Amino acid sequence: MPRSRRAAGRAALRRRTIRWPSSTDAAKIKLLERIEQLARARDPRVKQVMANVGAEYDVMLVARSDKRHDGVIAADVRPLVRMSVSVIVEQDGRREQGFSGGGGRYRPTATSPKTVLLHYAHQAVRQALHQSGRASRRRPAR
Repeated sequence: MPRSRRAAGRAALRRRTIRWPSSTDAAKIKLLERIEQLARARDPRVKQVMANVGAEYDVMLVARSDKRHDGVIAADVRPLVRMSVSVIVEQDGRREQGFSGGGGRYRPTATSPKTVLLHYAHQAVRQALHQSGRASRRRPAR
């Protein structure tokens, strides 16, 4: 049986991954600079901030060709966003690192509110300071 006939009566699926067209490089840089500002404002011991923001979306198209639903086409847009913040703090000559991040299937604009960015920046700084505090309480080797 020819391939085209086998496909008849079943759903034909197409999937493409497309970069976000609305995210300009300037907007991405501004977002990363804002994350850095939030982390550095949290504590003066923050020496370095590294942030990563990634966004993409999948467009899935399903075309039905069976007799009951002949010609029905449905589309699904599935955005995916991932953000991470890593900071290095220095205290008493020791450097420690903290990390925070998250993501999900929502539009990048949903991750931009100050509260989400503030949370990631604060969590990374808090974790680094916690590590730094633990390191300062360790006993020196004998």
